[in-house]
Amino acid sequence: NDTCYVSFYNMGMKGTNGRIRATFQIVYSRPDSSITFQYRSFDGVIDGDSAERIFERSSTIGIQDSAGVDASMYLASGAYYARTFAGSQYEKPLHDGFL
Repeated sequence: NDTCYVSFYNMGMKGTNGRIRATFQIVYSRPDSSITFQYRSFDGVIDGDSAERIFERSSTIGIQDSAGVDASMYLASGAYYARTFAGSQYEKPLHDGFL
């Protein structure tokens, strides 16, 4: 169906020596030209800060074209540029077709 899944399992956050990790997927879908980020978990704790809080404060999540001209930002170091009001009932499991 012209959909590509790229999965990252326990990807360590730079500078944490693997103590802070994320498991997520990027889904590229040709039928509707969408790119979807699906997060399964944020794992680890440093000095009482959870992985979720550390990622939220420190990460940039978005997409940019190869020329570096056009981009769409979701999160940049704690500032959200997109909002979702979906609850946990809409969570999706990661696609496991390529395991």
